[in-house]
Amino acid sequence: MALATAGAAAAALAVIVLVNTLAPATSSSGVGAVGQSAAFTTTRLGSTHLLSLETFRGKPVVVTFLASWCGPCRTELPVVEQAAQQARGKVAFLGIDVSDNPSAAQSLLMRSGITFPVGTDPSRHISADIFNLYGMPSTVFVDAGGRVVGEITGPVTPSGLTRWLQRLSGI
Repeated sequence: MALATAGAAAAALAVIVLVNTLAPATSSSGVGAVGQSAAFTTTRLGSTHLLSLETFRGKPVVVTFLASWCGPCRTELPVVEQAAQQARGKVAFLGIDVSDNPSAAQSLLMRSGITFPVGTDPSRHISADIFNLYGMPSTVFVDAGGRVVGEITGPVTPSGLTRWLQRLSGI
């Protein structure tokens, strides 16, 4: 009898582990920001105007961290722009250029046709200190209340981004 009970407990634990493994990832890099409130202000790339995450409060936000020196970022940007066009009016998109040469970053954004605002993170304060991100590209998903609800490290796929947009706003 004790063996049957131990076997059932082990099976239940295996199911819990499997469910947690198959559940939509809220973090693929152990980010400490998931579940936390997100806030930052930075300079908009190519200008002296400030750009603040709080500006988008009341609307879900996809924050994509990018750089011209990051090959996967260059590949990912058209996917992110297409999603931004699809979600226009329902989900805001915001780019953060990390530790980059501003003119190289602006050139990348122009070549990629990026229409959403992009801020700067020259010292990695936003990416590393606020969001605990240590891989590029990274994408952070913020709910309408300003809370981080998920993160992807590495290039996003169209289907993965679509699933997040549906989760954030029902698109």
